[in-house]
Amino acid sequence: MSTLNILWQRLVDERGQTCNCCGTTEMAVEEAVQKFKRSLKELDINVVLEKKTLGQSTFLKDPLESNRIWIAGEPLEKRSRLQLVGASVVPLAVTRIAEL
Repeated sequence: MSTLNILWQRLVDERGQTCNCCGTTEMAVEEAVQKFKRSLKELDINVVLEKKTLGQSTFLKDPLESNRIWIAGEPLEKRSRLQLVGASVVPLAVTRIAEL
């Protein structure tokens, strides 16, 4: 069985909370992963979602690393041929994947 790895990372505060934007992305990513699992099961492909937390110091060094998604080791914006423009592209792209 092959594995499709999906990584999603976001800023998490000291209480384990994240912003509304990242929270919305989390729900969309989880929904998309479930759809991928159902669709790819017949092809004998396992889908694994890893959620990574970013601390404040990492976020301050590179804020655009928060709320990012990788599919099979490549950033989502590369796979979808999108250019990252602020933080709004990733939730939009994930929402479109979840609609599949």
